[in-house]
Amino acid sequence: MNHFVLRLLQFRNCLGTRKIYHHNNFQPYFLTLTMNYFFSSNTKSVPSNICYHIEGFINCSYFSAAVELGYKLKDPSFNKNADTRIQVSVDAHKKETWSDKIKDLHSLIPKSKNHTSSPLIYEGCSPGKYEFIGGYSEFVKLVRARHKLNMQNDIKEGGRECVGDVCKI
Repeated sequence: MNHFVLRLLQFRNCLGTRKIYHHNNFQPYFLTLTMNYFFSSNTKSVPSNICYHIEGFINCSYFSAAVELGYKLKDPSFNKNADTRIQVSVDAHKKETWSDKIKDLHSLIPKSKNHTSSPLIYEGCSPGKYEFIGGYSEFVKLVRARHKLNMQNDIKEGGRECVGDVCKI
């Protein structure tokens, strides 16, 4: 017996989303029409998944502030773009083990060799494609620029563990 399934296909282009219906024998269709092929564009497209990784030691106030900012990004009320899914992973370490962990992170994340403070923040959804962001200050700048999040102008004041805007070992 031959069954037909009605599947909704969407064309996404610069004119908006167009819906068409197609039936096929249980085979999914994903069709994307990109108008940038025909028209040049200076705008950079936002990826469908953005993955941020925040690592630091537990008593660092900048690590705590970065984690709080990461959770704000994950909040569905913040993310106005339904096509973009923001993921945030957090790894907290003991201060005693941070120097060993940072060495492991340096081998995993290109361009992070000179960063020894907490937190260390990077982005990428798969190993081998990680991009170094920096510490808390750089993360705030990136969030303001990329996500247009309206934040306070002042950077979080350092706690006992922190000097300036980084937490040193």
